[in-house]
Amino acid sequence: MLAQLDVLDLLTPPTMAGRLTHLRAEGLDDETGLTWLLDRTEELVHEAPSLAVELSTLADEAAGVDLPVLRARARYQRARIAAERGELTPALQLIAEARSLWHGAGDAVSALRTDLGRMQVLDDLGRHIDALEVGEALLVEVSTAAYADDPHAQRIRAHATDNVGAAYGFLGQHARALEAYAEAEQLYRAQGMDDVAARPLANRAVELLALGRPREALVDLQAAVVGFSAAGDRLFAAKCQGDTAMAHQQLGELMESLTLLEPARRTLDELGAHAEADRLQLALAETYLAVGMLPEARAAAQASAERTGRAGMTHDQARARFIVALTHLSAGDGRRAEDELRLAAEAFRRVADPQYLARTRLAQAEAAALGGRRDDAAMLAAQAATALEAGGWLMPLTWAYLQLAAWASDPDQAQGYCDRAEALVSDLRLPALTYAWALRAARLHRAQGRVAQAETLLRRAVADSDQASAALPDYALRAAFRSDRFAAHDDLVDLLLEAGEVTQACAVADDEKARTLRDLMSDTVGPGPQLSGRDAETSTAYADLNATYLAIHQTQDGPTLALLRAQADQLEQRVSSLRLRAAAAPEAAESLTGQVQSPSPDAADALAYHVLGNDVVVFMRSQGQVTSRRLLGVVPALTELLEELAAQWSRFAVGRVFAARQQAMMLAATRHTLTQIYDVLIRPVGDFVDQRAGETLVIVPHRVIGSVPFQALYDGSRYLLERSPVVIVSTLSYAEPGPAAIGDRSALVVAAPDAAAPAVAAEGEQVAALLARRVGRAPVRLLSGERASVAAVTAALPGTGLIHLACHAVYRPGNPLFSRLRLDDGWLTSAEILQLDLDGALVTLSACESGRHGQAVEAVGLSWAFLAAGAMGVVVSQWTVHDATTCDLMVLFYRHLLSGQGPAEALRQAQLTVAEEQPHPYFWAPFTYLASPSPVRTVPGSSP
Repeated sequence: MLAQLDVLDLLTPPTMAGRLTHLRAEGLDDETGLTWLLDRTEELVHEAPSLAVELSTLADEAAGVDLPVLRARARYQRARIAAERGELTPALQLIAEARSLWHGAGDAVSALRTDLGRMQVLDDLGRHIDALEVGEALLVEVSTAAYADDPHAQRIRAHATDNVGAAYGFLGQHARALEAYAEAEQLYRAQGMDDVAARPLANRAVELLALGRPREALVDLQAAVVGFSAAGDRLFAAKCQGDTAMAHQQLGELMESLTLLEPARRTLDELGAHAEADRLQLALAETYLAVGMLPEARAAAQASAERTGRAGMTHDQARARFIVALTHLSAGDGRRAEDELRLAAEAFRRVADPQYLARTRLAQAEAAALGGRRDDAAMLAAQAATALEAGGWLMPLTWAYLQLAAWASDPDQAQGYCDRAEALVSDLRLPALTYAWALRAARLHRAQGRVAQAETLLRRAVADSDQASAALPDYALRAAFRSDRFAAHDDLVDLLLEAGEVTQACAVADDEKARTLRDLMSDTVGPGPQLSGRDAETSTAYADLNATYLAIHQTQDGPTLALLRAQADQLEQRVSSLRLRAAAAPEAAESLTGQVQSPSPDAADALAYHVLGNDVVVFMRSQGQVTSRRLLGVVPALTELLEELAAQWSRFAVGRVFAARQQAMMLAATRHTLTQIYDVLIRPVGDFVDQRAGETLVIVPHRVIGSVPFQALYDGSRYLLERSPVVIVSTLSYAEPGPAAIGDRSALVVAAPDAAAPAVAAEGEQVAALLARRVGRAPVRLLSGERASVAAVTAALPGTGLIHLACHAVYRPGNPLFSRLRLDDGWLTSAEILQLDLDGALVTLSACESGRHGQAVEAVGLSWAFLAAGAMGVVVSQWTVHDATTCDLMVLFYRHLLSGQGPAEALRQAQLTVAEEQPHPYFWAPFTYLASPSPVRTVPGSSP
């Protein structure tokens, strides 16, 4: 009869009284029936823990005082589930109650068994010394003659040996931990418990990961997953998947790591194993950090710190704080990093974790170096290295040696540390360490005059970094991964220049710049970084984000605005995490990145700027030949000048009356600043510029130079725009296109006016009317006001040859794929623009700051999104534009464009005309023309 009964039927009554009545009616309220019930409940502990809790509670109530052994068993079941959920204090209480009941019933072996659960909870609480003491005492007890022939006691001995190994591992006693795991495996197999033998295999793998031996760990993890899966243990199989992910992370296989982590974490959450899920959340944060996704890593670690703190999981909370600190270090914020590291160090001392205490000291050394305290940094790194050497933690020890090599004042001492690191790098063969060592060793070789060896190492580091980057299927992942790996590229450029290899140096520098647009292009028109429509969860998160954007745009109250912006930041991180999860899914498309194309023989003459530290190198290509000039130490002054210029633009926001009254003085001040920038960037290459007066001046910017309004630079008597049209491109592979049949192109004009920009509606009408008169047979479509919805605009954009968007724009320097255009009912983001097919279109973004990209290494924003989606070129603004003047300028631009002039020359002529009425560059100079380096393949909307 029992075999035919569905145990879950016992939970049908909603109350405990009803369930007890049902239990008695089924004849299950005796020892036999309750034993059967607890056997069935045991099967659900990992598969359906919530149901298991209800059933074990029912058995506990039914057993009463007459069946204390069964009451003890029921409570111990609930203790195990509570521990896996992170409910550690209740778990300890239930364990103590179970132990007392078994002792009272004379079941000494079962009472001993509760020490296994107590060890696990003590480890979760970070009380590893206490856990070890409990385990060693338990092993002494079960190894006595009294228990020699008791199979249950021998199974406890195997479990205890396994748990002792975990405690040893937490305390940094690796050799003893590995010995304990090997002994535990033998004990399990001797008891015929081959399915349980997977546990010490998995634990040994974790220890191997701590020692920087991921290849060995993967072998054990694969065997453990097979064992757990065969036993139907989803919980431990998911834990193993998480550890497998960390092995892949150490091996630099970041996509494999991301692919495994999120499904494993979800499985643990579904099973109610919240403590283990939190640990995988930490693993996810570490992987985001390894990729370079700092906001996502910080958000994941902070969330884990809050949860583990509430659960009393001191060790895990300390690890979470440590990861948060590393994100601040990676962002260059030493002060915040030191605050988090101090808290993490205190916690690691409390739980007696020497490895993480040493790693924390190593991070504190890096924070001290960021603060200019070089001696403190070297002292802390030396202390960390000593502790790590004693513990045998080879990965962080390698980082310690590399830091000491970087900060050593004596060359021989630096070489000694670098040699020690090389020995470990050769043994470990881990990509991140190999890259860091190659970079440090190359610098030492170069300092000692061994240029050839330095070049070999730098090229190897560049190639390794490029290969690892190309394996990531999403632009945001690739860009973040590269963000702190451009050092090898820049060192190689610098070395080649010093060696007189200017053409090669230029090629490496151009390769670095070309990656941004090339990678964006690989993600367009397909499964790239889109924000909405992929799944319900992402769409909901993006809808919430869009609503928050609208509220920000409509809010004037300062405190409310601050709250909304914080909410937007959180939602952006949420959407990014969901997008990255989708990118990491096994079914996601593979990366489409290819090789950088060398400039063709007909590539345009150009000036290519490249920032190297505080210097700027200008590569000048003329008729296929490349020369260079180095502008020493100009970056700090240039940065200050650009900040001063931005402040001058902002003065126009004070009010039109003030601006009109002070315009002469403001014009003089702005011209002075523009002249200073001209003297820094143009005058040193004046011969190159003068020889091309009247010709298109092609400029490739880099980093901070991307914020320079080249068209407005002033030589003391005239603006650069008065000499030549200016085109901004991303790479020297740009070749000027031939004449385009602009007049035959279909056109789309979008106008989204509001109270702050009422002239937008008139601008849209005038531009549409002008295009309608000149285009002839090609259609012109105007979407204005309520018709300019996100859905209508995104549907109309593909296949259009001329696109004019008059609306608000917002640039997001910290999260550029969320830069966006304000339409009537919502926002169109850069990430969504990437999904459009704009092959060959000419796009005008008549919107404030639509061309900004800040000082990022990789210039990403609205303009680059349109180019990546296939546009032949984009007209964009670099600062807040004047509403009425912009309308006039745009009408003039299209008149010149439709008369047969190219986009750069048409824009130039329009700007010169506006400057006659409004001489201050604020009015006429915000717009610039960015051209795609790729030739236009088709002309959408052209007449046959």
